[in-house]
Amino acid sequence: MFRSTSVRQRLAAAALLVAATVPSVLSAQNKFSVTPWVGSFFSIADFYNDEFDLTVIGGTGTTTITVSQENTAMFGLRVSLPVSATIAAEGSFGYAQSNVRFVIEDAFAPFDAATTDKGSVMIGSLRAVIRPRRSNLSLVLGGIVVHHGGDFWDDPALDGKLTNFGAVAGIGFRANVTPRFPIDIRAEGNFYSFDPDKGDNASLGFYPGKMQSDLVFSVGVPLGAR
Repeated sequence: MFRSTSVRQRLAAAALLVAATVPSVLSAQNKFSVTPWVGSFFSIADFYNDEFDLTVIGGTGTTTITVSQENTAMFGLRVSLPVSATIAAEGSFGYAQSNVRFVIEDAFAPFDAATTDKGSVMIGSLRAVIRPRRSNLSLVLGGIVVHHGGDFWDDPALDGKLTNFGAVAGIGFRANVTPRFPIDIRAEGNFYSFDPDKGDNASLGFYPGKMQSDLVFSVGVPLGAR
């Protein structure tokens, strides 16, 4: 009788401990946090990649010109505020000192003519982060504003928009290095239209308006989510 009562008391104590612990574990999945992060920025689409008619500028024939943003490191900060047990509202900002590369292909020379100039990319966004219960995976969906700056884009002839709106979609994974030291790993795609000079050819403007796709892979340490 004594043993049976003792076992029941231990089971009851264990049940109370689990009941007290589980809500705190679940709430730790989704609570207010500030996350500094570092990552890699990849520009998937070229700003210009086409044959150019040299007669427009007084030359002869055509050549292929490519203008693109260089891949580089990106740094940023995210602030997350829980909305429910599985959804958080998040604000994010990222900055990359990314130069712009200008390449002119020459079929008669052993090397193409290429140059780079200083450029930068800033991406701000508001998004929803959906993380199912008892899962370390999350889905990211939201809107973004992207600004291209630097010496390359500081040109009076560029009368288009260097600041544009678009959308972000991504996935995340939270890993616990230790019980008190989690890290967030993210892969996000940023999609927006970009037309810096409002034209589709050399007579109206050099750059064609087109959809841009920038990928950002990041690792951050959430402060306050322990």
